[in-house]
Order: sequence, then C-alpha cells, then structure tokens
Amino acid sequence: MFSRPITSAMRGIGELRGPEDRIEARLSGGSGFGDPRERDVASLQRDLDEGYVSEAGLARYGARLDADGRVTRGGSGVDDA
Repeated sequence: MFSRPITSAMRGIGELRGPEDRIEARLSGGSGFGDPRERDVASLQRDLDEGYVSEAGLARYGARLDADGRVTRGGSGVDDA
C-alpha cells in the first residue's frame, strides 16, 4: 500500500489518521486519441447524458441531436471546409 506523510500543501484537505482511512480521487479523462469524428454514436450519447460533452460540443465529433434529442451523425465538424 502506498503511504506518505501529509505535506503542508495537503493540510486543510483532511488528515489520514489510521489504516482504515481512505482518499477518493475523481480524475477527468485525458484528451483521448484518434479522430473524434470516428467516435461511435452510443459513446457520444452516453457522454452527453453524463455531461461530459455538450450539445454544442457534438459538432467536434461530426454529430448533432436529432428531432428526438438523440445523438446522430451529420453535424458539421469544426474543421470542415
């Protein structure tokens, strides 16, 4: 198990007092890899539903919302000519 002393920069966050204490860290994802326009629609829908991408942000993926509010292909990408 990883353990290190709490530094002054960490003070105010809380202190670990025993081996049963835990820290939960939630980290955002990285910038990804590959062409965003190749991301599958189901993953885009999940990202939209969970707030990771906005409706306006779908254009970067070459996607948009259809009349029913579901993600579909056909949006214009930011780099489209």
